[in-house]
Amino acid sequence: MKHNESVEMYLETILLFKNSEVHAVDVAAALGYSKASISRVMKLFSSKNHCKYRSGFPMIEMSKG
Repeated sequence: MKHNESVEMYLETILLFKNSEVHAVDVAAALGYSKASISRVMKLFSSKNHCKYRSGFPMIEMSKG
């Protein structure tokens, strides 16, 4: 799988949870990967300024309303 396809797959999965907080464990369950694998990818995304990631905190917090 190409890098861009992989990034797109992760981001699309995160957006599936658009009405709630998204944690690495949620993305891991949706994709069938381990939480550790998702955490590694999110740290990589964060280092490239694609997102803000802090272990133990939601990756995305969507406001309701």
